[in-house]
Amino acid sequence: MNIELVKQAVELFVETLPLEGMSPDDQQFHHLYSQECKLYGMMRTMSENELDEYRSQVRAIAPEDGDWGE
Repeated sequence: MNIELVKQAVELFVETLPLEGMSPDDQQFHHLYSQECKLYGMMRTMSENELDEYRSQVRAIAPEDGDWGE
């Protein structure tokens, strides 16, 4: 398992939390949106074990954001 990849993904998740409810007119919107796209790209490369670890860490930070219909 690539722990560094999971760590980077969790950091991007935390960084992009302000996007929820943010207006596209906000100065930070485009940067955060770009970071979120980077996060989703990283998630596509993760193994199931890495995704499970990512979900676990996200649930600890924001429980409502870590529930993907499981």
